[in-house]
Amino acid sequence: MRVTLGPVMSRVETDTPGELMEARRAVTVYVPGFQFSFAFRAKRWNGKRCFLHLRGKDRTAGEILTGLVPFVAHTAKRVEYLEGEGNGGSLPPLQLPEKLPELRDYQVNAVEEMRRKRRGIIELAAGAGKTEIAIAFTSDFLARAPGPVLYLCYGVSLVKQCYARFSRSMPDVGIVLRDRLELTDGVVIASVTTLYKHRRKFLPFLEGVQALILDECQLSTSDTWHLLGLLCTAAENRFGLSATPFTGDPVRDLLLIGQTSQPIAQISAARLVEMGYTARPDVRMVRAGHRSYGEYEDAVRGGIVENSWRNGAIASLAARHPEARILILVARTAHGETLQELVPGSVFVHGGVAVKKRDEAFASRVAIATSVADFGLDLDVDVLILAGGGRGKGSDHEPVRLVQRLGRGQRRHRGKAEVIVYDFFDAGDRHLEKHSRERRKAWESEGFPPKMEVI
Repeated sequence: MRVTLGPVMSRVETDTPGELMEARRAVTVYVPGFQFSFAFRAKRWNGKRCFLHLRGKDRTAGEILTGLVPFVAHTAKRVEYLEGEGNGGSLPPLQLPEKLPELRDYQVNAVEEMRRKRRGIIELAAGAGKTEIAIAFTSDFLARAPGPVLYLCYGVSLVKQCYARFSRSMPDVGIVLRDRLELTDGVVIASVTTLYKHRRKFLPFLEGVQALILDECQLSTSDTWHLLGLLCTAAENRFGLSATPFTGDPVRDLLLIGQTSQPIAQISAARLVEMGYTARPDVRMVRAGHRSYGEYEDAVRGGIVENSWRNGAIASLAARHPEARILILVARTAHGETLQELVPGSVFVHGGVAVKKRDEAFASRVAIATSVADFGLDLDVDVLILAGGGRGKGSDHEPVRLVQRLGRGQRRHRGKAEVIVYDFFDAGDRHLEKHSRERRKAWESEGFPPKMEVI
């Protein structure tokens, strides 16, 4: 097998069609939900997606996302890399900005891995300082190579937060957000939505990007993120940052690996607790009894959103901690509105709240929030109440959110050593109980087995 490596796509050539077909099987997966599609039922599609695309009539050549090359190379007895292998020799010593706070040992190791491997995922638990790692790498990269570096973010609040943090440590920081379209030769912090909207106007910039960093990279497999990554045709340095990069969806996960590569630095939430960098979570699952509600939507509505006993229990849990800073997380807006009426002094933050007002709302002693609190916020929380139920594994983003939500409460403010986390074990209904068991298993797999509690 001969592989010509490129920043985005790589060409794979074999001597026989059979060799290429074997390589294609290594990167072929079933698309989740394929069995429900009309094309599959009509026998027009086999339900699979292959990431190695054939090129040429003799079926001995194909093209693949560069991060997936190791998957197909594994099928060959011998691989010859025609271009792009290695990093061109030894690297100079790491150069860090003077204004950047001193890095922890694992952060330095992550930056060194980024310098050496040039592609990969930084899989560090919430509170590990992934942004500081990105700042350190970016500063060092620009000191030894031409820019620009593109740092892609999701959401207005996160873009502003990252722009402020980069600006404190580095000069020449640009921003692409709504009506602010400020490009530089240094690093540009960009909203995915805004950059995608102006992608044709900014095509020369995108084609000139030398390093691409995807913040909260578990989101990067959407069409907007993925296309922007494909347009960065010169970016050999590609990295994803996330506490939970993989969703369990084989298509999404392979797209992410294809844009970046496999994880090159990892640290768990439990390990951060052991090292004293984050607060230890005291996870408690409150048992709630239910009847069988039938269909799933009926179970969510009757068992969670409109369940007066369960909502009263949430209000009672909040009342247990009259001096604590409390964050209550919900999945449905109607649920948040109900809880706001039950919890005195609480403020409800949802997608309809203006971004400028969210920071003020989150500063309240008791905040109730929807998914706007799932990613990237640095909140001072003593008590976290997970009121919305939901899955602990499987498709969609629920397993991701479970760990991300833990991170919302684990950051160490005011020297606190512990954060109390309340979840619910909803028993009796098959849908709610199944999800509760999955969440309990997810807590256990993270190293924080929950205590069962009855109110």
